Amino acid sequence: MKKFFSAIAVLTAFAMVAVSCNDDDTKDEDIPVTEIKVTPATGSVVAGTTLTLKAEILPENATDKNVKWKSRDENVATVDEATGVVTGVTEGEAVIMALCGGKNGQAVITVTPAPIRVEKIELSKTELALFVGKTEKLTYTINPENATNQEAAWDSSDKTVATIADDGTVTALAEGTTDITLTIDEKTVTCKVTVSSPAIEGITIPYLSAIQGNTVTMTAAGFKAGDKVKIEAVAGDEYSAEADVANVTAQNATFELPAAASRDRSYKLTVLRGGVKQAEAFLHPDDQFVAIPYHLGYYLTGEDEVVPADPSMRANEEGVTRRGYMPGKIVDYNEETKEFRVWKKDAALAGFTAATLDLTYATGVTSIKPLTDLYGPLTSVNRVYVANSSLESLDMTQFPNATLLHAWGDAGSGLNKIASINFGTYTDDEHACKVTQMYLSSQSLTGTIDLRNCIALNELKLDGNQLEGINLGTANGDSSDKDRMLVVYSISAKNNKLKEIDISNCGRLRQLWLDGNKIERARLLNNALGEGYNSQRPDSWFPYMYILKNKEDFTITWATAADAEGRERHIDVEHYWYRNLSPANKNENGEKPGYDKWVNNSPVIQALKDGFTVTDWSYALEGYDGGGVKIKHTHASIDDLCPAEQDAE
Repeated sequence: MKKFFSAIAVLTAFAMVAVSCNDDDTKDEDIPVTEIKVTPATGSVVAGTTLTLKAEILPENATDKNVKWKSRDENVATVDEATGVVTGVTEGEAVIMALCGGKNGQAVITVTPAPIRVEKIELSKTELALFVGKTEKLTYTINPENATNQEAAWDSSDKTVATIADDGTVTALAEGTTDITLTIDEKTVTCKVTVSSPAIEGITIPYLSAIQGNTVTMTAAGFKAGDKVKIEAVAGDEYSAEADVANVTAQNATFELPAAASRDRSYKLTVLRGGVKQAEAFLHPDDQFVAIPYHLGYYLTGEDEVVPADPSMRANEEGVTRRGYMPGKIVDYNEETKEFRVWKKDAALAGFTAATLDLTYATGVTSIKPLTDLYGPLTSVNRVYVANSSLESLDMTQFPNATLLHAWGDAGSGLNKIASINFGTYTDDEHACKVTQMYLSSQSLTGTIDLRNCIALNELKLDGNQLEGINLGTANGDSSDKDRMLVVYSISAKNNKLKEIDISNCGRLRQLWLDGNKIERARLLNNALGEGYNSQRPDSWFPYMYILKNKEDFTITWATAADAEGRERHIDVEHYWYRNLSPANKNENGEKPGYDKWVNNSPVIQALKDGFTVTDWSYALEGYDGGGVKIKHTHASIDDLCPAEQDAE
């Protein structure tokens, strides 16, 4: 029995233990993880930097909350197993997983390259000086050149002094200083800008004819309040006034022209600041001016007057005197066009009063037409010197009172370019050319030079040109003949291309030199009226040809038969040629200084011996004083002279 109860007790105890165990199992049962949410689900991190991920375990009462983090590509990004801190390694994309209770959540992380930071900025200038109204662009470089952030931010510490545009252009507004700053990627550099008023340059002013009222606008930078303008007339009666500068802006200013100032003249304007000259400009009446090329204008102005700034423009004038024919104050020199400009209204007030026009060695001067375009005929000039200039033509009608013309050139110098000269056409003595002395040797004259209007000509030199003819006229006293007898005393035309010469219109000719030509035909007659000198009849000289009396005064090169190429070679000789063959020959003063020895071998005799034919006019001996008749003889040889021509006086 005792054993029975013991067995029951053991069983009972076992049962209680079993029941007790079943109660504990129910109380400690695990709640499984159903989901893991990772935030952010997607993200970006720069290589070398970190991003912290968070994991949310669902349900919230899940038994297992022990999260472990893992990266699927640790070459791109790594993650701290316990904290979820992701570190970017290199550019790419990596999946980061959160592991817990047999579940996982994940985030996709993009790793971007680490930025290249700006280490240094260099400005093109750290100090800048500008005039009011001017601009200048600042440039910069950054180091390294491939920095990631290159966005530039400009700023000015005082925008009333200068502003800065996004492209780095600084605009100066007013006098003062300001700091221009440039910031890129937290780096900053500075340029100190100083703004001042500029020197006043290149003032432009409208013509008076275009200005309504008396307000004159001067366009240029640099004017300041308080400036004054001195106003001076450049020609004619003196006029001077002073006006205040007003309405000053960065680009212009104005002044009031006094009502007393004529609008038909030019004014020189001098801008004064505290009495000190700042700039100079001209106010002109209209657009009617003559542009005078630099080289001509240089000689016309004086030594201390207008001088171009460009020294190359003055190179070939070195050592040559500037003539000062035109007052420098009426000349406006334009550096851009290299021209002197003179207004016609000013020229009319000033006039051209020089008695001499001297452009000797004025190299570069190819024409004086601009001068005559400005003043018209230069009536004050009585002497014209243009020797060794670069003139290509000459109009002597523009010098109606000139008595002397020197226009020779030095052979081989290149300063002998005159190819044509106009002496005008004879109408009457008052309007004829008055030149008495004319030197035109070694120029470039070609064709025929017409001297019929040169009724006062006394001495003529034409050596060393390319002339084929000299027109001296054919006056013979006939009322139908419009030519006027010339009173020229001496002609030298050596070394040209002359084939003919006619001096029958030269009643006083005493010297003739034609060496170096090839003369085929010559009229050595004298068509004077035979009355001797008469002041009322300048063509009434004795009809003698005195050049045949003196070997020193008459030289000529005759064409050979070969030169003439079959053309007749012929000479017409004066009325009293026979006297030149006489051993009793005398000069016009009745003297016999060896002429009787020369006449038998004179150039005409030589031509006759060389095959020329010679026609002469003479008088029959009988009745000489009583008006003997003229007889005409043509000779083909020296042996063909008639008795009258062989007879001695």
